Amino acid sequence: MTMKYFWRFSASAFCAAGLVILMSCGEEKTAETELSEGIKSAGETDTFRGEKFHPLRAYTIIYELNGLKSGTVTEHARNYGNEQAQITDTTMTVSGITIRENKRVIIRGRDITTIDFDKKNVTVMTNPLFDSIATRLKGKDAAELGRELMIAMGHEPTSVTETVAGENCEVWKNAQLGQEICITSDALTLRSSVSMMGMNFSQTAKEVRRGDPGPDEAYTVPEGFTQTQTPDLGQILGKTKAQ
Repeated sequence: MTMKYFWRFSASAFCAAGLVILMSCGEEKTAETELSEGIKSAGETDTFRGEKFHPLRAYTIIYELNGLKSGTVTEHARNYGNEQAQITDTTMTVSGITIRENKRVIIRGRDITTIDFDKKNVTVMTNPLFDSIATRLKGKDAAELGRELMIAMGHEPTSVTETVAGENCEVWKNAQLGQEICITSDALTLRSSVSMMGMNFSQTAKEVRRGDPGPDEAYTVPEGFTQTQTPDLGQILGKTKAQ
């Protein structure tokens, strides 16, 4: 696994739809569900039908990164995690070379759209695990499936609690990956850290806004950018297994 994967996972470790591997948690609802109180953006409706990939209707978290990477990551989510946007503005210095990452990643259902503002290009990929995870949502609530996914990834709860950005969270550890994640009872990741091969990274929430989905433009693709559709990894894997 690459360090890029660790960062994508840690930013939405408990309930997201993973930017390389979407790890979702939630429950399937067939009946119409009223939206909880909060700020409703134009991209949301007064009622919601379908699967809940997060127990909260909407939220915004602003993170600060330290270590080999520095900068900020802003994570927005709305419609119970069916739509997510992660805005990254970071720099990383390796061997005297500084690399900037100025990107926005939009998750909408099984589609993952990555926007590179410096290169002015857009890459769209299909999450190969979306359907299988959506199937696992049936009959389970967010906390139950979220814990299952965390444990399946090798994370273990420690019963240790911390206070981050004024919020209480429980620390989970993965010794094999050298990772710690601190998660609230309503599935928000407040702190994550990775220590591996002499490299240290940390991502810590500085501001948490429940009920705030962020601006509508966070979920939109700018006009005039070159767009590329990556191959469907699910179909490729399926053909490989069939051979």
